[in-house]
This record gives sequence, C-alpha cells and structure tokens, in this order.
Amino acid sequence: MELFLGGLRDADCEIISIETVNDIPTSGLDVLILHWAEKLFWEARDRWDILARILTLINRLKQIRPKTKVVWLVHNLQPHEPRKFKNLIWPFYIRTLARNIDAALTLSPGTVPVVREHLGALKHKPVAWAWHPAYPRLCQGTHNAGAARSARGWETEHYVFGYCGQIRPYKGVDDLINVFLRSENPSWRLLIAGRASSSEFEDILEDKAVADPRIRLEFGDMSEVEYEMAILCCDTIVAPFRKYLHSGSLVHAMSVGRQVLTPRTPFSNALAKQVGRDWVALYDGPLSVDALQEAEQGRNESDNADLSEFDPKRVGEQIVAFFQSL
Repeated sequence: MELFLGGLRDADCEIISIETVNDIPTSGLDVLILHWAEKLFWEARDRWDILARILTLINRLKQIRPKTKVVWLVHNLQPHEPRKFKNLIWPFYIRTLARNIDAALTLSPGTVPVVREHLGALKHKPVAWAWHPAYPRLCQGTHNAGAARSARGWETEHYVFGYCGQIRPYKGVDDLINVFLRSENPSWRLLIAGRASSSEFEDILEDKAVADPRIRLEFGDMSEVEYEMAILCCDTIVAPFRKYLHSGSLVHAMSVGRQVLTPRTPFSNALAKQVGRDWVALYDGPLSVDALQEAEQGRNESDNADLSEFDPKRVGEQIVAFFQSL
C-alpha cells in the first residue's frame, strides 16, 4: 500500500490514513479509496460484528456521497481463504458496496472486464485500471545473488526455481513441490521461503520435500531485505496460484530482476503483453515439468525488466487523472 500512497503523494495528493470504518470523516475528503474491502472481515470479532461493520460502512458511504467520491480499489473478487459465514455474506457485501461507490479501479487492463462481469452494479459506473507500482530495489548487484546462493550451498551453475512470500494453501506451493519432485534435472534447485499459514501446513510441505535434497524449505518471517535476497537467489519465481485476480508478488519479483512463471489469467496475460513473455512465462492447466523447462529456456538473461509503466509516480498521476474525471 505504501507504494500507492507514495505515488499519490508524488502526484501532489494529501493522504489521510483511515484505519476503521468509524474513522471515516463525514466531510473534508475529495476521494475516499477503499483499499482492501475485505479488511472489514479481518478485524471483526464474530458474525454479528461483521454485519454491524457492513451496515456502518454503507451508512457512512451514503453520508459522504456525492460530495466525496468513493473509489473501490478491487484487489480480489472474493476472500482467498473464506470461512463459512464469510462465504455466505460476501456476495451480499460486495453487491451492496458496489451500489454505494462512484467508481472502481483495478490493477491491470485485463481485469477490468472481469470486474465488470462479476459486479453487475458497476455496469454503469466508471472502472479504470493502473498497474501495481514497481518496488524499489534494496539489494543491487550480482554479488548479492551469488551470496544468497553460497549461503545455501548452491552454485552459479544451478538453476533455481523459487517461491517467496506468504505460504498458504491457495497459493499452490504444494503443487510446485509435487511437480518439482517429478523432475530429473540434477542442476535444478527449488527454494520455498516464507511464513506458512500453520504448523500443520509446514508439516505437509516438509513431508513432501524431505525425499529430495534439491529442495530447500525456509519457514518464517522475513525482513524486506531477506525477502529480496531470497528472490535474488532464484532464476525464476514460480507463482502457481490456484485462483487470483491480481498479484503484487509478480511485480515485486520483476522489480528485483527475476522472471516469473504463473498460470495464464487476465492479469498475468496483460502483464506478459506489457513486460514481455521472457519475463512473464505463462502456462495453461496444471503446473508441469514442461512448464518449468520452458520457463528456463525462455528466460531473459538481463536483470532489468522494462517497468517504466509501473513507476510509482507515473501510476499515481494516472490514478489522480482518473479521480479528476469523476
């Protein structure tokens, strides 16, 4: 989120941070950006608290509109790991929310029609897009990549696939391990680094990986520098997500100079068209050894993808121009 805020500040916007629904001021705002619609669920104590928060939000939006324009930044169309009640209430929530905003913003030209199709209440409302801003590089130079490999006992001639970040079931990390286990390339390595959603899920992944010394699991929280160094250790970052609308982790990997491999979706397809298929390798259907081989063969040897369109200030100016059109 800080990247978006930085881009908006660079575009001469004054930013006011609003943590809860009750903190939304009833006057004085030109635009209210709903950054994470499902945050309302994260903080709720129980189902009655969820309902109360939904009603409070909708009433507050009715109070501030039309003087304040309300824009929903649509990160995803449904919670990644919904509970039973959240599953039941979510469709009602987003339909009601869509009727009480002025516009929506997605993170890719490819996802605009997806959002319009899924949210019928947006049929006659503006829906624009802006790329997820690129990340600043914290660790520069090939010596950092070499150091990251040496620390793990790997050599420069090894080809390293990796997954770095939050390790949750919907992200398909277990699928990645299963496919890698079927590969027979002795020079391949696989790095899984990040915090798992539960110790039980860690055990599942460890049971799968223990038979193959080419696989290294590093569970736990990482600092920003540790996260970037883990990415630098890899040649290709694999994001075998089972279902998603957008992903900042793909942009982050390319910002560090690493190719990504991910399923073909409206978001990833648009990303590949913008940056190049040597940076965004796509596959259809389940992940396979062939997809890993094709990514290796098609990888761009450069450490610098052309992410000029993802510059935070440029993105901020694009978003502000959209706000001014409302």
